[in-house]
Amino acid sequence: MEGHLLSTTRNARCVQPLPIFVTKGTAEGNTTLSAFDGALGKAGISNCNLIRLSSVIPLGVTKVIIGKPRGLSTPEKFGNRLYVVYARQDEKEPGKQACAGLGWALTTKDPRYGLFIEHEGRNKKDIVDDIHRSLLCMIERREKEFRHSFGKIQYLTSSIVCKKNPVCAVVVAVYKDEPW
Repeated sequence: MEGHLLSTTRNARCVQPLPIFVTKGTAEGNTTLSAFDGALGKAGISNCNLIRLSSVIPLGVTKVIIGKPRGLSTPEKFGNRLYVVYARQDEKEPGKQACAGLGWALTTKDPRYGLFIEHEGRNKKDIVDDIHRSLLCMIERREKEFRHSFGKIQYLTSSIVCKKNPVCAVVVAVYKDEPW
């Protein structure tokens, strides 16, 4: 147990303020993979290598900003590692909709941390309902364990209807990028 406490104390001292950007995009392509690339392009992150994280927002997050992260489309950033949580839905059947959604909640007091949840499907209402149900359950567990209250659940969704070619909808939480 003592090692655990030392680790927590060390981590608390090393925390740097971290804003997280939540961005979205949709696209059509000749294949589902090219549609995914196009959706990442609309989200402003197609030139980075995505490293997918689980849904835990780390200690020290200052805020979640809805919008494209700046500066990732420069030649110097091409190929950088980009730490993300994302929801992705592809669709190939004409007339069907691809929907993706990302929800989140942060603690209301310091130390600040939180949770993301990602859901995908063909219906925005179902995705929003799933986001709320999932986060409420996840929050309840953490509030019992850590005794910190969480704030309001927020979410962002993205959707596109397949007309002919494959389509993709993404919502991405962008933590940070690093060169190799």
